[in-house]
Amino acid sequence: MKKVLRFLLLSLNLVCVLLLLLSTLTEWVSPSQMSLPSLLSYVCPYLFVINALWVVFWLCFVRKAFLISLAAILLRMGFIPQYVQLGGSSEVAVDDASVLRVMTFNVHGFRGPDDTLSADSGAARFVALLHREQPDVLSLEEFTVPRRYALLDTLQAMGYRYRHGARDRMAGVVLFSKYPVTPVAGGGPGKVYTDIEWRQHTLRFVSVHLNSYRFTSNETLNLSSFNYNDTSARSIFYKMRETIAWHEREWRDDLQPMIVSSPYPVVVAGDFNDTPASYIYQQMSKLLNDAFVKQGRGFCTTYHGQVPSFRIDHIFCSDSFYVQAYRCIASDISDHYPVMAVLAWNTDKP
Repeated sequence: MKKVLRFLLLSLNLVCVLLLLLSTLTEWVSPSQMSLPSLLSYVCPYLFVINALWVVFWLCFVRKAFLISLAAILLRMGFIPQYVQLGGSSEVAVDDASVLRVMTFNVHGFRGPDDTLSADSGAARFVALLHREQPDVLSLEEFTVPRRYALLDTLQAMGYRYRHGARDRMAGVVLFSKYPVTPVAGGGPGKVYTDIEWRQHTLRFVSVHLNSYRFTSNETLNLSSFNYNDTSARSIFYKMRETIAWHEREWRDDLQPMIVSSPYPVVVAGDFNDTPASYIYQQMSKLLNDAFVKQGRGFCTTYHGQVPSFRIDHIFCSDSFYVQAYRCIASDISDHYPVMAVLAWNTDKP
């Protein structure tokens, strides 16, 4: 009986190890090649925790089997700093003119996390947030102009005299800047490309809102409560697989060519709808630096809607920048939290 139990436990342990290793294959394997790693990437942190518990479990019984999960964790431990950071800086000096303060925020139409906040009230709270944080460049997603609150006039009075939206519309993905901007051709739905003149430098700013999963309210409720039936599970699986494939196309056809061909240092900011273990994040981090990895602190989640989530809003930058600080700011304006990074010019790079 003991041998059977041990065999079952070892088998279960090996399944957990296999799932962890599969969830981290996104570093090399695209969704079009194999969709399973990208689907598993959403639970990658849980798989690390589960395997750590297996290590503890086997150590309690003085079994060498603890080496199975330990080896898997050590093999893929490079993913851990993308979720948890120690010792970063969140200090943001609002009066330092030598730095560029970048904020990305999916404002969700200023309706609050549960859609109960009026857009006018949410916009007023947003302006108060800007007064406190003093960002220089804003990458806003799901942006709308409130009916009554004169938001555009207020932003201009605060120094955001330059703006650029997709197809010149002030809706969806919009960039606001205190520095002069030049629209760059290209992009598409959910992407705005802009050149910004900052001090004596020109930088290319990419504002992003990758395709969302479009879950129904019932599917969102099922995800948040871990309550699934066959129909709901199939629908959720299908939508996740289709969205992941769409993200790959957006990366391959739009984002990667723009970043690689840019004649200027690049900053990419926005709502990626993808966690750090995802294929898109892994490819992006090969080209640019994640501000959280450079100066984040603790465990960070940028979405606080009903669906369990991690960090899906990101700020990336070229080596030409030094990340001085990173903050994820608590807010009830949206179902996302605003994310802010303070960038300084890296004098060690050309």
